[in-house]
Amino acid sequence: VGHVLAYTSHVYEFIDVGTGDVLWPWEVEEGRIYQVMLTTGSGLVRYHLGDLVRVEGFFRSLPILRFIGRAYTTDLAGEKLHQTFVLRVFEKVLPGYPGGFSGVFLVPRRDPPHYRLYVDPRLHSSPEKLAEQVERALQENPHYRLARDLRELLPVEAVAVDHLLQRYLAWCLSRGQRMGDVKSMALLQEDPFS
Repeated sequence: VGHVLAYTSHVYEFIDVGTGDVLWPWEVEEGRIYQVMLTTGSGLVRYHLGDLVRVEGFFRSLPILRFIGRAYTTDLAGEKLHQTFVLRVFEKVLPGYPGGFSGVFLVPRRDPPHYRLYVDPRLHSSPEKLAEQVERALQENPHYRLARDLRELLPVEAVAVDHLLQRYLAWCLSRGQRMGDVKSMALLQEDPFS
């Protein structure tokens, strides 16, 4: 499901999203999520790609990587939700969550400020229950919990969308993205269905 690192092309470094440690390819651990930093022979030095990858295993001593999204943050009321945090929330509430697309994603909504959890009901039988679990897990972020306590954010709203992946892909294509450029995300920056 992943790809072996092309180690002869560039110099790669990996930033552990949990600790912030910068590691060489031979230092990464299976199952952990990293941001990728790249140095090329053409002059890019320690360039942050903004990509998040999970180490799925190893081929000999080379990591097998799976792309799981882009690293960015949303902020409606000071909560500063990061893509990696939302990935960990989904891993917690969805046992076996593979990263990338698995029938759910979270979207910030500005009026009134809250997050909407889109759920494919064919893959998850109770969107409302899932939204409650996501809400509890998001409150492990102290900034999110404070915004909720101050009522600056409303609770997570569940919205069931049949064929969620197909509709999301159609939205991406309608905005001029090529199929190969569409990335699966846990946290989107804008609402594809508003």
